[in-house]
Amino acid sequence: TLQHISMQYTRENQFIQKLAPRILKLVEKQLVCTRTIAHKSAKQDVASDLDLAVDALIVRAISATFPRDILATEESSPERLKKIFDGKRGWIVDPLCGSQNVARGIQWFATNIILMLKGEIAAAWVVDHSRKRVMWSVGKGKVFIDKTLAAISKKQTTMPIVEIDTGYSFLLPKSIQKKYIAIHHDAFLSGSVQLRNLGSSLGFAYIATGQIGGIITLNVYAWDILAAAFLVEQNGGIVANFDGSRRNAQSKSLIMAGNKTIYQLLFSLIKKHKLTGIV
Repeated sequence: TLQHISMQYTRENQFIQKLAPRILKLVEKQLVCTRTIAHKSAKQDVASDLDLAVDALIVRAISATFPRDILATEESSPERLKKIFDGKRGWIVDPLCGSQNVARGIQWFATNIILMLKGEIAAAWVVDHSRKRVMWSVGKGKVFIDKTLAAISKKQTTMPIVEIDTGYSFLLPKSIQKKYIAIHHDAFLSGSVQLRNLGSSLGFAYIATGQIGGIITLNVYAWDILAAAFLVEQNGGIVANFDGSRRNAQSKSLIMAGNKTIYQLLFSLIKKHKLTGIV
């Protein structure tokens, strides 16, 4: 329960806990099967009117409560990421991660909110719209689901699920895309994991709760990956760059796993297909 938690970032956490129900209520009210959408970098990269509405809600709330902080959101202020990476205190926000699902009324997406201090993640919250809950951590090796400590069992009782995340791989050369497909082909043939493609970083956060075993994600942005990466690390999982080194705030291609066995399988496939140089 919450008695396990330290008092650090209490104000920030209380603020997000009050904001999360407002976000959930807005989405529940407005989610429909067809939406107005705009294309961004490519046809695969979209933002719906609901993405923008959630963005506006979060921007208003954070700006009013923490006016001195830098705020970088995917939809309205991504250019501010550099100031946060350079050490300014700030918030990184993905209003709705899984915009293709949102645009089709598929209720599998997340709102990611990350607090950054001196270039490092201080706290993270993932609003799970599919289950109307918040997965969060303010550090100290504790992850919570709403008010309950999210303790996960290290004992594997079923074949683990590995998320097939395509990220923004469509912006990379075809040669890299083919290698990435080959990695998942080999993972499937290994017979040791099940593969899923859920189309949202919500699945990444489920690694921290033990519901999903791991992922390899290629060419994503800070708002897609940092909240989940922090939760996985805080709950004893593994997050690493493709070359095996520790991730940083600007890493775009990562392995995340709930245990060493899954991590070693995914890392071995990255080495086999010569993608360790991808950052």
